[in-house]
Amino acid sequence: MLAQFGVPWLFPRLGHFKRTLPQVSLNFVRYQHAHDFATPHEFDAAIQYGYGNWPSANARYLIGKETCIVCNPQLRDALPLHTPEDLVRATLLQHIEVPLAWQDWLEAHRLDTSASRFGPGFNLYSLIIRAAVSGFGVGIVPTCLVEDELQAGTLVEPLKDRFDSPLGYYLCAPTARTNLSVYRLVAGWLEHCCNHGEGAAAPVTAEAGAGCIFCAPPQGLGSANTVTTAKVTAG
Repeated sequence: MLAQFGVPWLFPRLGHFKRTLPQVSLNFVRYQHAHDFATPHEFDAAIQYGYGNWPSANARYLIGKETCIVCNPQLRDALPLHTPEDLVRATLLQHIEVPLAWQDWLEAHRLDTSASRFGPGFNLYSLIIRAAVSGFGVGIVPTCLVEDELQAGTLVEPLKDRFDSPLGYYLCAPTARTNLSVYRLVAGWLEHCCNHGEGAAAPVTAEAGAGCIFCAPPQGLGSANTVTTAKVTAG
């Protein structure tokens, strides 16, 4: 799992995971930039950022396509930033692995990209977010990664213009691992948190363990006192 996703989004929800699935124990192992899902692995699943088309992987979309533009409130007021045209005056923080994000957004708003101030590049959204909080520039990031900063007011959305990116966070696993009960439990919990929030109750269905996680463990998994381990790759 990418640390830039795990630290702001997943780790604050691990307490809820433990309360919901006490029979499942998670272990996090080193993240590999490019997994070959066709070969044997020491992990059960990986959370990857991309288009969802990794070879030999079963990829289930989780979250992250909704994207927003953020900066700190002092920078918004100083420039000021209220319209798309105002971004010509701003330093645009770039993700070096998503190099066309700003260019695509500017072109979609019929703005001259040659007049824009493309700023420094970062290889992690977490670094872009920290730079934006410090007032270094304006970032374009997945909304799910800045929920806390937006709520605290350390970041603001100067344009209130959220949009969808073709990229997102996916739960990926070798196809053979997707038949494991523990995988279905973890995948169901992740998808439920992404779609409904961690505090929402999920309906109990007869298809126990196939994505429904607020129910008794599926047959073969054992009781709540039985610990089943899932390994997830982490940065």
